[in-house]
Amino acid sequence: MKKLLLLLFLPVLGYGQLSNAQKNTLKKMKISVVNRGLDKSSTFVPYSTLHSSRGLNEDTEASWELSLFNYGLDVGKYSISKTVKDTNNREISLKDNVNFDGRYVFEIKENGYISIFDLQNKNKIVATITYRGNIYNRLKDNFKRDYIISKLFRTNK
Repeated sequence: MKKLLLLLFLPVLGYGQLSNAQKNTLKKMKISVVNRGLDKSSTFVPYSTLHSSRGLNEDTEASWELSLFNYGLDVGKYSISKTVKDTNNREISLKDNVNFDGRYVFEIKENGYISIFDLQNKNKIVATITYRGNIYNRLKDNFKRDYIISKLFRTNK
């Protein structure tokens, strides 16, 4: 009976462990984190500045949103206001305004760079993350995103 119970719990104990190939991939990424203090109880809003022509914006944001949520953080959204009407009911194109529903903007940029801005502290950068490689694949690169987020909060002051 004890052996049967042990066999039932073995898959649970092994879940979440990284394979050697995944560990080697993380070492090659050379992740660097500078963190000046984040409040884990605040809301984080993933925002991508990747080229939308390649269709990476929405996919990247959705992937990071899921990883942040799985880590136990509150995740917010943003909206873009693009047009307004004048007195003659004509559309006038003004500059794009991005409105964030959260405290921290988790901005994903190209070339392996992430900036985290604190909207309650005059939009100051409170953390940066740099890494080598791409994290575009939603399912395949999930372990990379999870590792980056865990490393970010391990360096939290």
